[in-house]
Order: sequence, then C-alpha cells, then structure tokens
Amino acid sequence: MIQHFQNLWSMLPVLAVVMIIGGCQTGGPWIRYQPEPPTAAPPTGAYMDYNDVQIPTGLKLDRAESYIYQTGAIKVGVLSLTTSRPIPELVVFFQENMARDNWRQVSVFTFRKTVLLFEKQGKNCLMLMQPSGEFNQFRVEIWVSPADLRAGGRSPQLRR
Repeated sequence: MIQHFQNLWSMLPVLAVVMIIGGCQTGGPWIRYQPEPPTAAPPTGAYMDYNDVQIPTGLKLDRAESYIYQTGAIKVGVLSLTTSRPIPELVVFFQENMARDNWRQVSVFTFRKTVLLFEKQGKNCLMLMQPSGEFNQFRVEIWVSPADLRAGGRSPQLRR
C-alpha cells in the first residue's frame, strides 16, 4: 500500500503539468472578454405637422398643449411632446436632422433647460427641452414661426 501511494505521489507532478498544458490550450477557466453588443441605432424620426422638422420616434404628442395655424403656404405653431429619452440624445438628434433639412443652427442655451434655435429661409424654429416634473420624463416644445417680421407686424425699433 505504501508503494501505491509512492507511485501516486510520483505521478502527481506529471498530472499537474498535463492539466496546466491542457488548460492553456483550451483557454483555461478564465472568463473571455465579451465585447459589448453594439449600441442601439440612433433614434429614427418622422415628420408630424411640419414637413421639415423631424421628430424622434418615441415622443408622445400632447394635443392639449399643441396648436398649429396654417394659411396658404404658412404653417406656424407649437408642438408639445413628452418623452423619457435623455435630453442630450434629443439635442444630437435635432442638430443632425435639422441640418439635413437645411436648417442652420443659430444658438444653443443649456443648463436645466435646453433651447435650440434654428433658422431657414423664411422661418425660425425654437426647441425647448426640460424636465416635465414627472420621474424620468422630459417635455419638448417645438415652435415654428415666420422669420420675416413683416409677416407678423412692424419690426421693433431700438432706441438709444
């Protein structure tokens, strides 16, 4: 019996080497690095009441707070929407898609609220994004107006 244990002890280093080499060839017990799955595609959008202002999918129209006025070729008003999409994602979406629709970004204001101002020949678009007061919900208002001040009255005169 003692000889049996001596043979076992002499074979133990050989078994350890075989297991180490075998483990290295199969990748061992390590957890392999799994790259993160590709992030979701940026939100796509659709045109609602304005044919040149794309709205990201997933925004819900608040009909009670929205109104559109159209006469002839002029269409103005405000769309009021709610969403759970984060404001920075919305800003990127609007900046990219407004440029595709030939709008020029004039300015950006941001802190608690975010305001984007765009212009295009004959009209302006102001976008206001802010928390709605409900958990993880944001309010988006999209205002479109004529850029020609004569369409709404006389331009204001500044006095010095």
